[in-house]
Amino acid sequence: MTVSYYKYVEDVLTSVQRTEESLRRLKQIREKASQQSNDSIGTTDGDKIRLQLNVDVLSYTELAKSFHVNVHKVHKYNELSSMVTEAVKNIEIK
Repeated sequence: MTVSYYKYVEDVLTSVQRTEESLRRLKQIREKASQQSNDSIGTTDGDKIRLQLNVDVLSYTELAKSFHVNVHKVHKYNELSSMVTEAVKNIEIK
């Protein structure tokens, strides 16, 4: 189950990354046309998705632990945990 969960989370994070890159390019094109700059973006939708995935993985961990599962011995758990931790490490919540 954790392997499937890992794959789904990885797919969502990849999709969010690609969408943000596309939106960033579109915004740059628009800014060049209008010569505007917006330095304080705030928390993006992608950041919110990443934060929610982190919360979900933490909840998954707590649920597994409530069943007395040693999550660190579960295949792909450490990678899953590291992936969401890495995804949220640079998010500044305002």
